[in-house]
Amino acid sequence: MTESPNVNFNLDNILNQQGIDKYIAEYFAGDFLCLEGKDSRDLFILLEGNLEVFKGPQKLAEISKAGALVGEISFLLQRKRTATVKAKSSVRTIRIPQEKVHSFLETVPALAWHISQSLAQRLKDRSQALFALQQFSNHLQDAVIATDLDGSIIIWNKAAEELFGKKWEDMQGQPIQSVYAESKEYQNVIKELKAGYPSREQTLKVHHPEKGLCYVSVSTSALYDHHSNLAGLFTINRDITESEIVKLRYRRIRRWLLPSLAGACLLVTALFAIYPRIWTQNRIMTIKQQTLRDQIAKDIFLIKSIALDSFAQKNTNYLNAFMAEFFSFRRSTQIPYKGVICLDADKEVFCAHFINNETMNRFVIGSSYAAIPLNIDDPKTHKVLTLYWADQQHPSGRKQIELAFRINMDDNFLGWLLLQMDTDILEKDYDVDINALRKFNF
Repeated sequence: MTESPNVNFNLDNILNQQGIDKYIAEYFAGDFLCLEGKDSRDLFILLEGNLEVFKGPQKLAEISKAGALVGEISFLLQRKRTATVKAKSSVRTIRIPQEKVHSFLETVPALAWHISQSLAQRLKDRSQALFALQQFSNHLQDAVIATDLDGSIIIWNKAAEELFGKKWEDMQGQPIQSVYAESKEYQNVIKELKAGYPSREQTLKVHHPEKGLCYVSVSTSALYDHHSNLAGLFTINRDITESEIVKLRYRRIRRWLLPSLAGACLLVTALFAIYPRIWTQNRIMTIKQQTLRDQIAKDIFLIKSIALDSFAQKNTNYLNAFMAEFFSFRRSTQIPYKGVICLDADKEVFCAHFINNETMNRFVIGSSYAAIPLNIDDPKTHKVLTLYWADQQHPSGRKQIELAFRINMDDNFLGWLLLQMDTDILEKDYDVDINALRKFNF
C-alpha cells in the first residue's frame, strides 16, 4: 500500500520551492489582475494585500485572505472572465500563466487539492443557498424563477406554478426562455445581462394551459456566487393580464372613435379660440408639479448654458468641478436629484456625479446605455427611463428613474444629459410619479 501524497496546502512550503520566484507578481493599488469579458485564463494565488471584485460599475466583494484563488473558474471552464479584479492596495501574488498551470500542478500537487476543496465548498454553499432561496421564495406572492449559468431552471416557487400553470417537477432543468411565448425577446434580455447592462422590466406573453394567453411583467437580474462569478439569473414575474387587456381595449376604442370625433375636435378648437381663459392647459397640473417642472427646466438650461462647450470636448475635469459646485450650491435645499450622468453619442458614460455615492462617481464611467432606447430624432424634449440597478441592499434590482435630455451644439448631436431623480422627494414634496414626469413639457 503506497503512502498518500502530501495534500496540505501551505503557502510557505510553496514559496520555498526552487524556481517559484519567476511566478511572483506584484501589483500596485488600482492595477487590474482580471478584466471582465477578456479571454485570459491565468491563475492567481493571493499572498498578501486586498483585492476588489466588480461586475460592470458595481463592486461585489473584497478578497484579502492569503491563499485565496482568483481565476480558477475561467481556467477550468475555458470561459472569458466574468468579473473584474482590481488591487485595492499593494498586492503580492503567485501568477501562473495559462500554459504553465498543468506543469505547476505537477510540481505543487497540493494546489490541485486546494482547487478541489474550493470548488467543493462553493458547491456546498450554492446548494445551501439554493435550498434557502427556494424555501424563502415559496412565501412570496410574486412568481420567482432562478436559473444556473446555462439558463436551466433551478428554482420555481409555488407562485410560479400558479402563474404559469406548470409544476416544479415539469420545469426543473428546462430552459427559462421556454416559459415565455416571445422566447427570442427574452434571450436578448439574457445577452444584455451577461454583457453587464442593467436589468430592465418588460412585458412578455405566456400561454397558460387553462387561462390561455396571459401577460406577465418580468424583471430579471444576474446572480453571482461569493467569488463574484456569474452564477445564473433571477426573475420576478407578475400577472398584469387585466391591465394589458384594458390597454388593448382602449386602443381599439380610440382607433374606431377617431373618425367620429374629428368633427367634435373642430368644435372644441373653435370654442378654445373664443374662450381662451377656459382652456389654460391641455392637462391638469398642480402647483407643486408646476414648481418641479420649472425647477428642472431652469437647471437644464443652466447646465447647458455653462457646460455645453465642456460637454462637447468631454472635458471631465471641468464637468466634475461644475457638477460638484452645482449640487453644493443647492445643498441647503431639498433637490429632486440624486446625480447627473453624461452620455456621448454612442450612449457611453464619460462623466457622472452622484450626490451621496462617491463610489458610483468612479465606477459608472465607461458603462453603456446601448440597450436603452434613446431616439435622437424623437420630437419629444425629454425621455423618462426606468432602470433597475443591483446593489447589496437590492440584489434583484433597485428601481431608478432618470430623465434624459438631448444635447445639441450648432445642430450637431453630442449625446444625452441624464438627471437621476430622487423618487422619495418626488412623491413626498411634489406629488409626482413616473406618469406625471412623462407629461411634463420642457
